[in-house]
Amino acid sequence: MMRPIGIFGGTFDPIHYGHLRTAFELWQALQLEEVRLIARDARLLPDNAMLQYRLGLMQYTLGNEQEAETALAAAARLEPRSADFQMALTLFYEKYQRWPDAERAVDRLLNLQPGNSTFQQIRENILRASGKANTPAAGRD
Repeated sequence: MMRPIGIFGGTFDPIHYGHLRTAFELWQALQLEEVRLIARDARLLPDNAMLQYRLGLMQYTLGNEQEAETALAAAARLEPRSADFQMALTLFYEKYQRWPDAERAVDRLLNLQPGNSTFQQIRENILRASGKANTPAAGRD
């Protein structure tokens, strides 16, 4: 016999340890099969960049790589001038060592803010990690 499933909804703005701890305690106390976290309106409003961003962070926190990428990429696509959304996608690709994607994403960041030393350092780190640090393409004015 299957146990009940719990649904834990909220804005998760942003998701944090307290959300995860609460879900875990509900799962234990109620002996649930699982607890599903549902970010408010994120799936109902796929064209809302902020909600997609929060959904992406939630999915990342839960270890759902594909769902996280889909939502973070949607946020970056919906608001291409948002350095925050581009940064989240860049760091996501860096974390999973997806170097070509990370390089393209950090280049979009540098196109938004060419003189940003943090973005330049992230780019250097990505190029170094991908083995491109000593190639002519690694130089950027």
